[in-house]
Amino acid sequence: MGISIKSKTIYCLWLLPIYLMICSLFTSNSPVLAQKPSPAGLRQSTGPNVAEGETNYVNHYALIDRTGKTKVKLPYQQVIDFHEGLAVFELNERFGIIDNAGHVVVAPLFASIDNFSCGLACVSINSNENSELVYVDKLGKTVIKDISALGDTFHKGYARVMRNSRFLLIDTSGKEIKKIIPTGIQSKSMLRDGIRLKFEEQIIVIKDNQYTVLKLPNNAVPNSNYSEGLCSVNYGPDNQFHDYVDANGKFVTNGQFKEASDFKDGLAIVRVASNKLGYIDKTGRFVFAPIYEEAHEFSEGVAAVRVGRRSFFINKQGRTAIEPGYYLPGDFSEGLAPVNKYGKYGYMDKTGKIIIEPQYLEAFPFKNGVALVSY
Repeated sequence: MGISIKSKTIYCLWLLPIYLMICSLFTSNSPVLAQKPSPAGLRQSTGPNVAEGETNYVNHYALIDRTGKTKVKLPYQQVIDFHEGLAVFELNERFGIIDNAGHVVVAPLFASIDNFSCGLACVSINSNENSELVYVDKLGKTVIKDISALGDTFHKGYARVMRNSRFLLIDTSGKEIKKIIPTGIQSKSMLRDGIRLKFEEQIIVIKDNQYTVLKLPNNAVPNSNYSEGLCSVNYGPDNQFHDYVDANGKFVTNGQFKEASDFKDGLAIVRVASNKLGYIDKTGRFVFAPIYEEAHEFSEGVAAVRVGRRSFFINKQGRTAIEPGYYLPGDFSEGLAPVNKYGKYGYMDKTGKIIIEPQYLEAFPFKNGVALVSY
């Protein structure tokens, strides 16, 4: 997603202060580009309805079908959303894996498990600092060993790891693709176009086994991922401006934006001086004017936005496509989107009709006909 900080709050109708908090969300000028009801991240104690820093006291998880019928209750302390048909669960401070029918595929034996990607997940055997890291397949079988301290999620067939005190890029067989300079690395990001490694003020892109150092303008600092051929950078006094450069370091926009997200399907969400959000194309031209307090990326042809207290979906022409009349909905997946009403989550279809009544504390996207919820 572009720049989208998932900050949520659990609401209770009978608590007036919380009710007032909800009202303030509709008029806030927060720099958040989009608030989403579907959570993300592994082994977090916060969920989609919980503000950052607060604890999410969720006791029960379940899998539901598209009618809202509970397919299976999950007796675990925590369940992370599905990736490639599998989800991580926690039981007695150990982590295992279930499939989308709720069956245990890998017993809770590990100190940590990352999300599956490219058929593999990095797991930690023990909870100590020197714990062995390995990559396992979807049956829990070890595929890649000899990883220490760092084992990233695979993306497009590659992952960054540390092996024998060296930073390496490996493929899904564990074969070394490229040795990476082991000093000066500040961060790593998974890209739609490849893998980006940030070395101080450089961006390294590895795509299709090709190693490229992106050129950046003088005094410009990379801000976002390299996505669809462009990267947003910070520049100017105190790096207050955001604009986009191509792989040769040439500015392709001149908007001096306050915030700038990654491009997806030719569009990016940006924030302007008025603190409003809009959508631009790769030339920096506004396709949809900056009039929104919140804005999501497009999913299944529509994007959730908010103007004042009015939350609705727009289509690729910028016209109102769905007006559910609820707090800002989530993204569509398999024709349904999570929607919040008075602090509880349910699901709506693309006509705005509520298909599953709001009743859950958390509502994750539908995948393969089932959705993970908590209550």
